[in-house]
Amino acid sequence: MIVRHKLLADLVRLWKNDQLVEKIDRLPIELSPRKSKPLGRCCVHKERAVWRYKMFPLMGLDMTYLFISHDLSVVRYICDRIMVMYLGNVMEIADKKALYEDAKHPYTQALLSAIPIPDMDIEYNKIHLEGDVPSPFNPPQGCRFHTRCRYATEKCRVQVPELKDVGDRHFVACHLYDE
Repeated sequence: MIVRHKLLADLVRLWKNDQLVEKIDRLPIELSPRKSKPLGRCCVHKERAVWRYKMFPLMGLDMTYLFISHDLSVVRYICDRIMVMYLGNVMEIADKKALYEDAKHPYTQALLSAIPIPDMDIEYNKIHLEGDVPSPFNPPQGCRFHTRCRYATEKCRVQVPELKDVGDRHFVACHLYDE
């Protein structure tokens, strides 16, 4: 076992899950949720609690880790800083609090609105994205999100937006924030 595999195995053991140690050499597709759903059967509250329990030993190790997920309800409990991407392009980067309380990019806003809220008494406005998802092999010109964005303009269709600092290390790639 090479050094990085040993480090990964040690981290997995901190999770108290020796079954994962056996899976270290597998490809990501072999670990897909369709083949292994340890958390898929849990309700939202239990899933968050499981992730907090599993990540707790890593928090004191003074290390950086990359956590990739489509589930922003889980990302909120694991990450301090978050990067949102769409079709391979960065849409927004921010600290957790700023992103969840004041998302700037329309795609980030739509993602956050899709997080299920387990409290039936809370009403929330889910943003429904219109249009088709472009092919990642043949992405559209300009902003990659413009085909589904409710604020898209002609500028969005022809020019890729630059990632701009909108304050407090919060970056957004959107023409809505052009000066």
